[in-house]
Amino acid sequence: MSRLPRRTRPPARLAYVAARQWAGSMAGQLLVLDIGGGTVEIASGTGDRPRVVYSLPLGARRITRDWLPGGTAPSPRRLAEVRQHLRRSLEAVPGLPQAEPGGRVLACSKTFEQLARLAAAQRKTPQAGQQLALPQLRTSVSLLAAAGPSRRSKLPGISRHRAEQSLAGALIAQALMEACGAKNVEICPWSTREGLLLERLGVPHTTAGRPALAAKSSPRLDRGSCGARPGNPSWPAVMVLSLPAARLAIGLDVRKWPRTAPPGRQDSDRSSAAQPVPW
Repeated sequence: MSRLPRRTRPPARLAYVAARQWAGSMAGQLLVLDIGGGTVEIASGTGDRPRVVYSLPLGARRITRDWLPGGTAPSPRRLAEVRQHLRRSLEAVPGLPQAEPGGRVLACSKTFEQLARLAAAQRKTPQAGQQLALPQLRTSVSLLAAAGPSRRSKLPGISRHRAEQSLAGALIAQALMEACGAKNVEICPWSTREGLLLERLGVPHTTAGRPALAAKSSPRLDRGSCGARPGNPSWPAVMVLSLPAARLAIGLDVRKWPRTAPPGRQDSDRSSAAQPVPW
């Protein structure tokens, strides 16, 4: 049984759909973590749709506004209070999904991406920036907590427009990984917008890491046309959401393409109630 407030059901489900398509059908058990501006999305399952889904009002912008106004460097006492709030909030969630032996934990947000780049700048490895380990994250939290927004924006991987909420994002990421028993996460470049696009395209379950739609021998879309769905007036708008996901859906493997956001883009405030209800 999935658990998620009805009005915020799509973001977590779409993040899982995107992560599943990106990881492939052979990935088995997936735990998907997505830190937004207003909420945190948690989803878990073994199929092409999640089995358990939660949306919690613990987004990076929300925590910054409520606990770390202005994103300034906090006192040790305030830092401990934020950690305690996050820990207690997650402990109160009934049946919070856990990382399972043999399963994969995918982190699907810009927050995790930037934290992984920050950690990668401190240790050069072949997988730098593609994974984030809990010890590295704890080091990054200490680094971000000791600096104000202006100094954070100069750190590797931290963008200027996210510097204010970067500390909150790091604290949330640490609390999530600890609460879910995840010692390490893989950075998935796809999230809710790619999930939306894949669902609008009608892409079914994955086949060895590629969408089934891409594996078929049906005619491919012309790069300069949106003619595959001429009867759908919203099709061009959906295409704009994510060019990498659109190209994968038409048969090109772009899982390693970087996904960049326009300058100044902010995550939407996906506010929600904390009480879970049946899906």
